[in-house]
Amino acid sequence: LGGGRAGADGCAEHSAGRPQRDRSGARLPGRQRVRERVRLHRRQDLRGPALEGAVPALLSGVINKSSSDSSGVFDLVKQAAGSGVLDNLSGFLGGGNSTMMNLGSSLISGIFGSKSNMLSNLISSFAGIKPSSGNSLLSSLAPIALGVIGKHVLSNGLDARGLGNLLSSQKDAVSKALPAGLNLSGLWADP
Repeated sequence: LGGGRAGADGCAEHSAGRPQRDRSGARLPGRQRVRERVRLHRRQDLRGPALEGAVPALLSGVINKSSSDSSGVFDLVKQAAGSGVLDNLSGFLGGGNSTMMNLGSSLISGIFGSKSNMLSNLISSFAGIKPSSGNSLLSSLAPIALGVIGKHVLSNGLDARGLGNLLSSQKDAVSKALPAGLNLSGLWADP
């Protein structure tokens, strides 16, 4: 009788005046309803501002690093391309693959050095998420982003100089992709 009507967000759990249900259809007690809403909200946050800020921030770092160390960036993108992450994205994204997360942390460190934590904190503050979530997001994205760049480098026979030229040509586009309110200037300042 009238079941299945969804709220404005399309979720039956958020229908006005209707009890919130878990995945099995059982009604959630009051506290669990609140927790479920918070859980759904947090999941949305990772797909929204955090991702919108993390991708161009990561690419900005790659471009910035390549202007002073194109050989180092060349090695990082080849490493990411050879990791196999692009061949198994669903396995990587679906299961918290520790090997790939470690690779991501290593890539982030190779790009941002001692300012890796600053980047995580900037993304976290911008998106309103925990610093550990920002760090995990960046560690997940780095092998993918650098793997795509590395695959392009390898398939087009680019060397370190060619990679530097390619990245330099994308600097304005990546800068424009940075969302308003995410200021990365502290990352580029000398310590």
